[in-house]
Amino acid sequence: MKLERIDLYQLHRIDPQVPVEESLGALKTAQNAGKIRHVGLSEVTVPQIEQAKKVMPIVSIQNQYNITDRDSEAALNYCEKEKMGFIPWAPIGGSGSRSLSGCCKDRRSCCRSRAHRRSRISRRTWPQRNSSLVRRSGRGSRRWRGKVES
Repeated sequence: MKLERIDLYQLHRIDPQVPVEESLGALKTAQNAGKIRHVGLSEVTVPQIEQAKKVMPIVSIQNQYNITDRDSEAALNYCEKEKMGFIPWAPIGGSGSRSLSGCCKDRRSCCRSRAHRRSRISRRTWPQRNSSLVRRSGRGSRRWRGKVES
């Protein structure tokens, strides 16, 4: 990568078989050596964030969050309260051809999406609701520095 230091390293999916202290301990060592500037976590709950913050500073959280999947609302609110960055993945309901961008026309291809399987929208109505949600949401709202902007 030809870098002296990684500015933000996101630890993806905390392994339940490995103590958090051990996983983050390796990152803390790299941070102390100047190889990593900041550390973030992905796919975590609020209790996991709090546990990780006891080991080292955590600056960001990256969880799935979009118009159809609000399971990470508690983590988003926690990040807002603690002034931490929140990076939504699949922010428009999926990725590629399975997103809410309106390009998902074929129900079969939409149903392969992990985000779609977890969504609260039935598979039968996904393509129709997809376009409808995007039209109704417009730009949506963006959270920025503790404020909600439209």
